[in-house]
Amino acid sequence: MAGIGADRPRRTRGRRARGRAEMAALWSRIVPGRGEGPARLHYVMNTILSVQGDRAEARSNYLVVLEMPDGLAPSVCGTYSDVLRKDGGAWRIARWELIHHLRGEMKLKVPP
Repeated sequence: MAGIGADRPRRTRGRRARGRAEMAALWSRIVPGRGEGPARLHYVMNTILSVQGDRAEARSNYLVVLEMPDGLAPSVCGTYSDVLRKDGGAWRIARWELIHHLRGEMKLKVPP
């Protein structure tokens, strides 16, 4: 998670986290680790980046695919809509927004 503006708060699934350690702990409580559920792969694609000086906006599509007994299955897809700011020569995420478009079986540790 280097370089993501670790001091900025994040919200996901109604939960908040600030900093790398809190984010890692939050994700490990929500997303099963290797061997705890079906294998999953998270694709991020079609990123559009608009830069104006020390501020940038990024929009990316994402798709999560699960390996299920019947074969591969799409789990969830949507858009990341982010605002980035240049801080001390490094780009940091100032706002991270996750927008679900379609949601299927996610096989998470906690209910959606």
